[in-house]
Amino acid sequence: MSNRPKRKQPSYGYAVPSADAESSAKPIGLWIGLVVVALVIVGGIVAAAMNDNSSSDNANSGEATQDVTVTGEQLPQMPQDQSNAIPADDDAVGQTIPTIEGKDFDGNPVTIEPGDPQLLVFVAHWCPHCQKEVPLLVQWRNSGVIPKDIKMTAVSTGVDKPRGNYPPKSWLMTESWDDPVVADNADSKAAQFFGLVSYPYIVAVDKSGKVTARGSGELDEVQLTQLVESTGVKTKSGSSSTTSTTLVIDTDATGSTGSTGSSGSTGSTGG
Repeated sequence: MSNRPKRKQPSYGYAVPSADAESSAKPIGLWIGLVVVALVIVGGIVAAAMNDNSSSDNANSGEATQDVTVTGEQLPQMPQDQSNAIPADDDAVGQTIPTIEGKDFDGNPVTIEPGDPQLLVFVAHWCPHCQKEVPLLVQWRNSGVIPKDIKMTAVSTGVDKPRGNYPPKSWLMTESWDDPVVADNADSKAAQFFGLVSYPYIVAVDKSGKVTARGSGELDEVQLTQLVESTGVKTKSGSSSTTSTTLVIDTDATGSTGSTGSSGSTGSTGG
């Protein structure tokens, strides 16, 4: 038997971390926590911004088309008089306009009916001639050429998103259109009942609700004054122009047409 002392076996247990190890672990955990909190905050800010942008886009676009209800007789289509953008021989003159119960882009009710001298302006967002005429109408409204005692209502019709300048609400807001707007339905029902054949299209109506004149294409100030005064309302026109716009229909493959006259103005059909 050996008298050698037995070798003591090493003991393996829980190793208490050193002070240095503890101090290095704490900052790492703290930084991880701060990063997580920062990511949550940034994510919330981004989500809120996206919601705000979405709300803003919806506010500026509205509903491009709305349901409309039409009562009364349909007006005949406006004749395409190649010598005048405001035809002298128009069967609709003297007829009572149909009543349109519709809504604007935001769903607020708007009604077109007899009772006031008025101009009804039919426009399509994609029509380049409407895009030229609308700013002039706004200018003439502000200058008094279109007096405040005559109502003016735009009818946004012929909506076709792929053709550009969409949505119509954003376009009219950009042009500072402050008068009422009716958003026609997807089938352009209101436009059809008023005899539209090309854009832009303006129907002048007296206080009894009867059509006094109709015009189509890019009208100048003299022609616009003619439409206004046909309703019995006097206008303040500062124009010295005597240019007359003739209406020449030229249909291309896309269905757009032009009314081209001595002033070079044109109109479009709702292809």
